[in-house]
Formats: sequence, structure tokens, C-alpha cells
Amino acid sequence: MASYQYNATDSNYIYIKTPASNVTVRVINDELYNSNYYGVNGTFFAPSSGTPGAADFTMPNSVGISWYDGATVEGSTVIASDYKKVNYWENNLKDNGTKIARGSFTITNTTEGYKCAVYSNSTATGIRNAISGCKAIIGGGQLQLQYAESVFDSTFINESWGNVSRTESTRRTGLGFKVESNVWYVYLIISKAGSTLYQLRNYMKNTLACYDGIFLDGGPSTQMRCGELTERGSYYIPLIHAGRTISTAVVLINK
Repeated sequence: MASYQYNATDSNYIYIKTPASNVTVRVINDELYNSNYYGVNGTFFAPSSGTPGAADFTMPNSVGISWYDGATVEGSTVIASDYKKVNYWENNLKDNGTKIARGSFTITNTTEGYKCAVYSNSTATGIRNAISGCKAIIGGGQLQLQYAESVFDSTFINESWGNVSRTESTRRTGLGFKVESNVWYVYLIISKAGSTLYQLRNYMKNTLACYDGIFLDGGPSTQMRCGELTERGSYYIPLIHAGRTISTAVVLINK
């Protein structure tokens, strides 16, 4: 029996659906296409600019938690002394390494089985202290699927996303979850072409009926790999973006 379901019937979105127990986070440091994993790109990542310790040094304004089963999942392409100082991969960060509470997708192993939630905190430690049995934490941005669009708007502003736009039409990646027949499923979603965050949110909320979810890094970072996508093509990594190295990915344990 297949460990996931693949669906590309929507005009602009593809998803992989799999039980929450089958999801993990892994280092990629390459195109996802070149790995052996099935899944989508992971949290936000970017190199800093300037010289560590100097006046011109700045951290990117959108980097996120990457954590699984007791340890950070560290994509080495952006690990340098400046990131180590602020525990990159352990925290949600904005400008100059400032911690910021943003939405993180969590998977927990409970006595009732695996469950998911979106939890707002600036650190993986804070999330683990609040949620027992935590297995995975993937930093991103809250989509507030249970609330009105105005709540999403205010949350987006409060999460201080800097140059990440919710209205730009670009490739998008999202993670959502819902419960079916007492099983918690994760939806790994990408857009085939341009999408605003409003459009991604609407698809996850109204078409997939996800209970909640987050958005992940997009644009040229949006990538998907699975058995149904065996050729390099526009659905999961556009040719113009071939060669974009991603640090981590949200992937399936069993294919």
C-alpha cells in the first residue's frame, strides 16, 4: 500500500497527502530533484550580508526553525559563525538575528497517535516546553485557516516578514493538516505557477478543508519530488530555477 497520495488535478496546485507519522525533516543542500527523498522544500533560509560583527552585517529577515526528534536539522550551506551565534535552525529570526514569534508546523507523538498543530513561538525550545511528545518543528508563517482573512492579514504583519509579500504572484509552498477517520494527515503543497498567499490560503482552507497550516519558502525555493514527478519540469522546479540549492526539506519517511 502506498504511503502517500498524489494529486495534481487542481489548475494551479499539487499536493502530497501522507499520515503525520510519515513526515520528517532532512538536510538537502542541493536541489530536491537530486536527492532520494519525496517531499517539498523546507523552512526559510538565506545567507547573511556584510561582515559578522561589523556595522554592515545583517541577518536575513526570514529564517525559520528546522528541528526533528531532539535535534536541529542543519543545512550546511548557510551555516557559518554568524549563524551559530544566534542558533540558526533553532529559532525563528528576523533582521540582525532578532527572534520573532512566527507560526511553526508541529508534529507530536501522543498516546492517541500522531497529531499536528500550528504553534506561534520564536524558539524550538519554547515550543517543545509547551507541547509534550514533539517530534518535528518546521518554521514558517501562519495562515490562520480557522479565521477570517483579516486575522491572517494582522498576523502576517505581526510576524514581521519584511520583503516576503502576501500579494505577489510567485511559486508557493505550504503545509496543512486535517483529520480523516481518526488519522492525522499532512498535506505538502506547491503551486504549479504563480500564486499569492491569499490564493494558497483559499485553496488550503476551502478546497482541501485543512484545519490549519503554514506557508514555507517560495519562489525558486518551491520544489517537490515524488514518484509521479520523475522528470525535471515546471510543476516542481522550473527550468529557469534549475540549480537552486535548498538547505532542508519536509519529506516522507516511507515512500
